[in-house]
Amino acid sequence: MIRLKRLSFVLILSAALLTVGTGGFSATSIDRSTDISVVEDERAFLGLEAHGRELPYGTTSEETTHSDVRLLTIENQFESDITSLTVTDASHGTPHVIGSIETPNRLEVGSSTTISAAVVCSASGDGTVDLYIKASTGSTTVEKTKSVSVTCSLQQTPANASEN
Repeated sequence: MIRLKRLSFVLILSAALLTVGTGGFSATSIDRSTDISVVEDERAFLGLEAHGRELPYGTTSEETTHSDVRLLTIENQFESDITSLTVTDASHGTPHVIGSIETPNRLEVGSSTTISAAVVCSASGDGTVDLYIKASTGSTTVEKTKSVSVTCSLQQTPANASEN
C-alpha cells in the first residue's frame, strides 16, 4: 500500500511538472561577435598589395614632400560591398604621410582601389610607411596594419655631390 501511495505521488508530481511552464525564458537574444583574422593569401577578405617606392630626398638638411605617392592597392574580396573604408597613417618617424588619405565611400565586390598619399622624406635611408586599414560591410569589420617599404634616396646635385 505504501508502495502504491509513493508511485501515485510520483505520477501526480510528474504530471503537475509537465503541465506547468518552466518559468524560464520564452525567447532569447544572443549577440555573437567574431574576430576574423586577415590572412595574407587569395582567400582573405581584403586583398592588399603594397607598392614599395624609392623617393628622392633633397639635401642633407631639408625635408622633401612627394605628393600623390602610390602606396597600396586594396581589393574587396568580401561577399558584399564594402560600405566603409578608412586608411590612416600609423607610421612613427621617417618617412611618413602628411595630410589625410582619401578613400572611396564604397567598394563593390571584386573591385579595387589604389591608395595614394603625400609622403615626407626627412632623412636618407630605408623605412616603412605603416598604413592602418579598416573596412566594413555593415555586418563584418576587418582591421589590418600594412607596412609599405619606402626608400628615401639622397639626390645627387652639384651642391651635395662633392659631400660624398
